[in-house]
Amino acid sequence: MSESINESMPVGLGFDSSQGIENKQEPSRQNRSRNRAKANATGARTFGEKRRSKYNALKDGIFAGEGFLFDEERQLYSSLLKGFIEYWRPEGVFEGVLVEKLAMFTVRGRRCPRGETAAISQAVRCGPFDRYLARKSQEWDLLHSGKSTGGMLMDLSNPLVIQDAIEILTVCREALEKRGFERGKNSWLLKKLYGLDADGTPSGLYGTYQAFAKLAAEPSKTSAAGTSPDELKTEMLEIFNAETKQLRRLAPIVKYDFFRKNKLQASAALLPSEDVLNRVVRGEAHISREFERTLGQLDRAQRLRLGKPVPPRLVVDINAR
Repeated sequence: MSESINESMPVGLGFDSSQGIENKQEPSRQNRSRNRAKANATGARTFGEKRRSKYNALKDGIFAGEGFLFDEERQLYSSLLKGFIEYWRPEGVFEGVLVEKLAMFTVRGRRCPRGETAAISQAVRCGPFDRYLARKSQEWDLLHSGKSTGGMLMDLSNPLVIQDAIEILTVCREALEKRGFERGKNSWLLKKLYGLDADGTPSGLYGTYQAFAKLAAEPSKTSAAGTSPDELKTEMLEIFNAETKQLRRLAPIVKYDFFRKNKLQASAALLPSEDVLNRVVRGEAHISREFERTLGQLDRAQRLRLGKPVPPRLVVDINAR
């Protein structure tokens, strides 16, 4: 009977027709590796592992790739979502989305105090430098347009302008001492400092220098006035010295006042501006309302699923007239 069975089996199906026993083919190396991997694979086996593994699909969430400004926020979202899932144990897509929204609103809620702190920090730390740049810009404008607007020294509240004026007067004095009166470069620099009066005549020390230079260039008038070019030069040098001394005495006072104002403005910046404060309050109120609303939806959905009593919903509709 066994011989008839063996003879009827087709060749090549893994049976030895001569011995009547199964002759399995040797598996390839790739198959052996695949079988070994399957044998070593582990999955959720206990009840606790299975209960945790069913939330694996929510470990990132639908909001995981959206709405994050920093990697820190994405990490915080993942951590919060994991904790919320362990606490709420959501069932189904609807409860899962609500839990994700709670995590997202929590992350967004942290942006309000962070933005408020950034606005205050910007005003306190960057404010002095911004004001310095504004003073520097004012100095630049006065230096290039002072001759037609009353001169650079029309605004003595800028310490940078005073410093520039001292340097210009020093250059003019040295040029006068070495080469005498020149109606070229010195006049141009002094015109920047003191500008012109409303009627177009030279103002301040610039007008004095122009008058002395004109008188020194005409010996006949100098003699008639009972003076000499050297005496005019000496007197003009004393005027330069007096003006420079006055500006040097004024410079530390203006500099101190400038830094004192910066310090007071930095202290005042600790209280955010009205615009920043309103935006922070509105943002926090909106996120708080959305969080509470989502929390109520999640609680109601879980009560319905578990068969617990659900309090009736109270809807208040306020129409402003």
